[in-house]
Amino acid sequence: MARKSRSSVDMGESAIKLALREPDGIIVNYIIDDGTPLELLMKTYCQKKEHNRKNVTFTYLGTPILSMQTAKDLNMKDGDTIVIQINEVTQK
Repeated sequence: MARKSRSSVDMGESAIKLALREPDGIIVNYIIDDGTPLELLMKTYCQKKEHNRKNVTFTYLGTPILSMQTAKDLNMKDGDTIVIQINEVTQK
C-alpha cells in the first residue's frame, strides 16, 4: 500500500487535486489551479525531494509534460495521475 502525503501549490476557484506517482509507487497529492503552468508543481516537487529538475521527467497519459502546459491544457480532471521518472546521472 502506498503512503500518501498532501501538498498545495496554488489554490483558486478552479483548483484540482493531482496525484504524482513516484517511481517507488508512493503517491503525493498536490492541489493546483487548473490554469497554473505545471512547471510550478514540478519545481516544487523537485525542491521538496531535493532532485535536480533536469533529471526528472513528469508524464501524463504517457506523454512528457512541457513546462508551460497547464492542467486545463491537458484536460486533466480532479484526481488524475502524473507519473514521475527519475533519470539518474551516472559518472563513468
